[in-house]
Amino acid sequence: MKYSKSKPLSTSILLIFSLSVLYIVLSIFIQIIFGLGQFTNELKKEIKLYVYVDDSLSLQQVDSLKNQLQQLRFVDKEKQNSIVLTSKDQIARDFLASSHEDYQNLLGEENPFKNLLTIDISNSYKSSIKVDSIANLLRSINGIYEVTYPSSFLHLLIQKTKTISVILFALALVIILITYFQISNYIRLVIHSNRVLIKSMQLLGSTDSYIRKPYLLENLKNVFLSSIIGIIVLNGFYFYLGNNIPEINAFIFSNQNLLIVLGLSFVILFIFSFVSTIFSINKYLSIQRTNLF
Repeated sequence: MKYSKSKPLSTSILLIFSLSVLYIVLSIFIQIIFGLGQFTNELKKEIKLYVYVDDSLSLQQVDSLKNQLQQLRFVDKEKQNSIVLTSKDQIARDFLASSHEDYQNLLGEENPFKNLLTIDISNSYKSSIKVDSIANLLRSINGIYEVTYPSSFLHLLIQKTKTISVILFALALVIILITYFQISNYIRLVIHSNRVLIKSMQLLGSTDSYIRKPYLLENLKNVFLSSIIGIIVLNGFYFYLGNNIPEINAFIFSNQNLLIVLGLSFVILFIFSFVSTIFSINKYLSIQRTNLF
C-alpha cells in the first residue's frame, strides 16, 4: 500500500505552528505574572507611615522619639534614612508654595501643622492587617498625635492584585489546555500514519525504547523550531511595546525576567509535547496488529 506524504507533512507544519502559539501564550502569561509581581512590589515600596508628633514635644524630644522608633522591628533597616523628620515650619512653607494661600488668614493660627515623621517599613509588614496593627501600636506611644497611611490603597492593591492573578492564571490554564489537546491530536495523527511501521519494527524485535527514540528526537526538534519562531514573534512584540508603550514594557514586560520566561516556556512546552508523544506511541505499541485498521 502506498502512503501519502502530504498529510504527515501538513500535520507536522500544523504541529509546529500550534507549538509556537503555545510557546507565545506561555511566555506572555508568565511574563505578565512576573511583571505584575514586580509592579506590586514597586507600589508597596511607596507605602509609608506618616506619624504626626504632638506640639508639646520640642525638636530635641522629636529627635529622641525618632531614635526610639528606629529600633522597632518593622522599620526598614536596609535604608539609610528609613525615618525622615519634616518640621512643621517646612510643611508650612511647602503648603504656602504649592497652594499660594496664607493659612494664617484662613485659620487664624500661627502654624496649624505638626512635625512629621515619615517611616519606611519592611516589605514583610506591608499587608493591610499588619500595617493597621503597627499604626495602632504607634498611636499608643506618648508624644504621637496621629498616624496615617494609605489604608484604602493598600487594601485595594492587595485585593486587586490577587483577583488579577487568579483571572490570569485561570485564563492561561484554559488556553494552555485547549492548545495542549490540539497538540496532542496532531502528534497522534503523525504517529497514527506510521502505525504499520511501528508494529513492523516491533515484530522484527525492536525494543520499545528504540522505537520511541526517533519520535522523541523529532519531538525535540519541533519544540526547538517552535521556540525559535516564538522568540522571533515575541521579540517583535516587545520591540513594539518598548517603542509605543514604554511604561507597560518597563513594569510588566521586564527584560530582567526575559531569559527566565523563555527558558521556562521551553521546558513546559517540551514536557507537554514529550508526554503527548509518549502516550501516543505507547498506544500503538500495546495495540494488537489485527486492530491497526
